[in-house]
Amino acid sequence: MRAIANAAWSVLLLGAVAGCSSRPPDYLYVDPRAQPVRVELRKSFGSLRTQYAPVPISECVFYEVGKPGDPAAPYPQEVWRVLSVAPDRPVLDVRYGVLPPGFLQATPAREAAPPLEPGHHYTVECSGDTIGTSEFVLPEVVTRPAPPLSRQGPRQGPRDQRDRRAPQAATPQPNDPRTSGSRP
Repeated sequence: MRAIANAAWSVLLLGAVAGCSSRPPDYLYVDPRAQPVRVELRKSFGSLRTQYAPVPISECVFYEVGKPGDPAAPYPQEVWRVLSVAPDRPVLDVRYGVLPPGFLQATPAREAAPPLEPGHHYTVECSGDTIGTSEFVLPEVVTRPAPPLSRQGPRQGPRDQRDRRAPQAATPQPNDPRTSGSRP
Protein backbone atom coordinates (compact mmCIF):
# COMPACT_ATOMS: atom_id res chain seq x y z
CA MET A 1 0.00 0.00 0.00
CA ARG A 2 2.84 2.30 0.87
CA ALA A 3 4.45 1.68 -2.54
CA ILE A 4 1.27 2.76 -4.31
CA ALA A 5 1.07 5.96 -2.23
CA ASN A 6 4.72 6.77 -3.00
CA ALA A 7 4.12 6.15 -6.70
CA ALA A 8 1.07 8.43 -6.66
CA TRP A 9 3.06 11.20 -4.97
CA SER A 10 5.86 10.76 -7.51
CA VAL A 11 3.43 11.05 -10.42
CA LEU A 12 1.81 14.11 -8.85
CA LEU A 13 5.19 15.77 -8.24
CA LEU A 14 6.41 14.93 -11.75
CA GLY A 15 3.19 16.36 -13.22
CA ALA A 16 3.61 19.59 -11.26
CA VAL A 17 7.21 19.99 -12.43
CA ALA A 18 6.23 19.25 -16.04
CA GLY A 19 3.37 21.76 -15.78
CA CYS A 20 5.74 24.49 -14.61
CA SER A 21 8.02 24.03 -17.61
CA SER A 22 5.14 24.49 -20.07
CA ARG A 23 4.74 28.18 -19.18
CA PRO A 24 4.27 30.31 -22.31
CA PRO A 25 7.39 32.21 -23.29
CA ASP A 26 7.86 35.93 -22.88
CA TYR A 27 7.84 37.80 -26.16
CA LEU A 28 8.59 41.04 -27.94
CA TYR A 29 5.57 42.75 -29.47
CA VAL A 30 6.31 44.69 -32.67
CA ASP A 31 3.84 47.02 -34.37
CA PRO A 32 5.34 47.66 -37.84
CA ARG A 33 2.28 49.62 -38.99
CA ALA A 34 2.82 52.29 -36.32
CA GLN A 35 4.87 55.26 -37.45
CA PRO A 36 7.55 55.04 -36.13
CA VAL A 37 7.69 51.27 -35.52
CA ARG A 38 6.87 50.49 -31.88
CA VAL A 39 8.22 47.60 -29.80
CA GLU A 40 7.12 46.43 -26.35
CA LEU A 41 8.75 43.70 -24.25
CA ARG A 42 6.09 41.53 -22.56
CA LYS A 43 6.50 38.99 -19.78
CA SER A 44 4.03 36.21 -19.04
CA PHE A 45 2.57 35.66 -15.58
CA GLY A 46 -0.19 33.61 -14.02
CA SER A 47 -0.39 29.87 -13.61
CA LEU A 48 -3.99 29.06 -14.47
CA ARG A 49 -4.73 31.87 -16.87
CA THR A 50 -1.67 33.25 -18.64
CA GLN A 51 -1.50 36.99 -19.10
CA TYR A 52 1.19 39.30 -20.41
CA ALA A 53 2.38 42.62 -19.04
CA PRO A 54 4.92 45.07 -20.43
CA VAL A 55 8.25 45.22 -18.62
CA PRO A 56 10.88 47.99 -18.67
CA ILE A 57 13.38 47.82 -21.52
CA SER A 58 17.08 48.33 -20.82
CA GLU A 59 18.49 47.73 -24.33
CA CYS A 60 17.00 47.51 -27.80
CA VAL A 61 18.73 46.70 -31.12
CA PHE A 62 17.31 46.79 -34.66
CA TYR A 63 19.00 44.74 -37.41
CA GLU A 64 18.33 44.67 -41.13
CA VAL A 65 18.42 41.12 -42.44
CA GLY A 66 18.42 39.90 -45.99
CA LYS A 67 15.46 38.11 -47.47
CA PRO A 68 15.53 34.36 -46.83
CA GLY A 69 17.83 32.70 -49.36
CA ASP A 70 19.45 36.00 -50.44
CA PRO A 71 23.23 35.44 -50.58
CA ALA A 72 23.94 39.19 -50.91
CA ALA A 73 23.33 39.84 -47.19
CA PRO A 74 24.28 36.71 -45.21
CA TYR A 75 24.65 38.50 -41.85
CA PRO A 76 22.28 40.88 -40.09
CA GLN A 77 23.46 44.48 -40.14
CA GLU A 78 22.95 46.57 -37.00
CA VAL A 79 20.88 49.63 -37.85
CA TRP A 80 20.00 51.21 -34.48
CA ARG A 81 20.90 50.45 -30.84
CA VAL A 82 19.78 52.23 -27.68
CA LEU A 83 20.89 51.56 -24.09
CA SER A 84 19.36 52.67 -20.80
CA VAL A 85 21.69 54.85 -18.72
CA ALA A 86 19.04 55.78 -16.11
CA PRO A 87 17.57 52.62 -14.55
CA ASP A 88 15.34 54.78 -12.34
CA ARG A 89 13.41 55.94 -15.48
CA PRO A 90 11.67 52.81 -16.80
CA VAL A 91 10.61 52.78 -20.44
CA LEU A 92 7.90 50.28 -21.45
CA ASP A 93 8.01 50.79 -25.22
CA VAL A 94 10.57 51.99 -27.74
CA ARG A 95 9.78 53.69 -31.03
CA TYR A 96 12.34 53.30 -33.81
CA GLY A 97 14.48 56.40 -34.23
CA VAL A 98 13.06 58.17 -31.15
CA LEU A 99 15.50 58.25 -28.25
CA PRO A 100 13.57 57.43 -25.04
CA PRO A 101 14.26 59.53 -21.92
CA GLY A 102 17.19 58.11 -19.96
CA PHE A 103 18.63 56.26 -22.98
CA LEU A 104 21.84 56.64 -24.97
CA GLN A 105 22.04 55.93 -28.70
CA ALA A 106 25.01 53.66 -29.44
CA THR A 107 24.44 52.97 -33.16
CA PRO A 108 24.75 55.13 -35.19
CA ALA A 109 26.95 57.09 -32.80
CA ARG A 110 26.62 60.65 -34.10
CA GLU A 111 23.69 60.77 -36.49
CA ALA A 112 19.99 60.01 -36.59
CA ALA A 113 18.74 56.47 -37.12
CA PRO A 114 18.43 55.66 -40.83
CA PRO A 115 14.85 55.27 -42.06
CA LEU A 116 13.42 51.76 -42.28
CA GLU A 117 12.68 50.76 -45.86
CA PRO A 118 9.26 49.33 -46.83
CA GLY A 119 9.47 45.70 -47.91
CA HIS A 120 12.77 45.08 -46.09
CA HIS A 121 13.19 42.40 -43.42
CA TYR A 122 14.21 43.44 -39.91
CA THR A 123 14.96 41.76 -36.58
CA VAL A 124 14.66 43.53 -33.25
CA GLU A 125 16.04 42.31 -29.92
CA CYS A 126 15.19 43.92 -26.60
CA SER A 127 16.18 43.05 -23.06
CA GLY A 128 15.05 44.05 -19.60
CA ASP A 129 13.52 41.75 -16.98
CA THR A 130 13.32 39.26 -19.83
CA ILE A 131 14.66 38.96 -23.39
CA GLY A 132 12.68 39.02 -26.61
CA THR A 133 13.44 38.79 -30.32
CA SER A 134 11.07 39.33 -33.20
CA GLU A 135 11.29 39.56 -36.97
CA PHE A 136 9.13 41.84 -39.07
CA VAL A 137 8.75 43.25 -42.55
CA LEU A 138 7.95 46.90 -42.88
CA PRO A 139 4.74 46.99 -44.96
CA GLU A 140 4.78 48.56 -48.39
CA VAL A 141 3.11 51.92 -48.54
CA VAL A 142 -0.01 51.42 -50.61
CA THR A 143 -1.46 54.47 -52.30
CA ARG A 144 -4.86 54.06 -53.86
CA PRO A 145 -6.32 56.48 -56.35
CA ALA A 146 -9.27 58.48 -55.14
CA PRO A 147 -12.63 57.00 -56.19
CA PRO A 148 -14.14 58.65 -59.25
CA LEU A 149 -16.75 61.31 -58.62
CA SER A 150 -20.27 60.26 -59.52
CA ARG A 151 -22.46 62.65 -61.44
CA GLN A 152 -25.63 61.85 -59.49
CA GLY A 153 -24.16 62.21 -56.05
CA PRO A 154 -25.58 60.56 -52.97
CA ARG A 155 -29.28 59.90 -52.56
CA GLN A 156 -31.01 62.91 -51.11
CA GLY A 157 -33.80 62.84 -48.59
CA PRO A 158 -36.39 65.57 -47.84
CA ARG A 159 -34.03 67.47 -45.54
CA ASP A 160 -31.29 67.53 -48.20
CA GLN A 161 -33.75 68.90 -50.77
CA ARG A 162 -34.85 71.65 -48.39
CA ASP A 163 -31.20 72.60 -47.80
CA ARG A 164 -30.62 72.87 -51.55
CA ARG A 165 -33.04 75.81 -51.94
CA ALA A 166 -31.65 79.26 -52.60
CA PRO A 167 -29.31 80.26 -49.82
CA GLN A 168 -30.69 82.72 -47.30
CA ALA A 169 -28.71 85.21 -45.30
CA ALA A 170 -28.24 84.25 -41.69
CA THR A 171 -29.15 87.71 -40.41
CA PRO A 172 -31.95 89.52 -42.34
CA GLN A 173 -31.11 92.93 -43.77
CA PRO A 174 -33.04 96.01 -42.44
CA ASN A 175 -35.10 96.37 -45.64
CA ASP A 176 -36.09 92.69 -45.65
CA PRO A 177 -39.93 92.28 -45.69
CA ARG A 178 -39.65 89.46 -43.15
CA THR A 179 -38.54 91.89 -40.47
CA SER A 180 -40.92 94.81 -41.28
CA GLY A 181 -43.59 93.90 -38.71
CA SER A 182 -41.26 92.88 -35.92
CA ARG A 183 -39.49 96.15 -35.18
CA PRO A 184 -39.46 97.28 -31.56
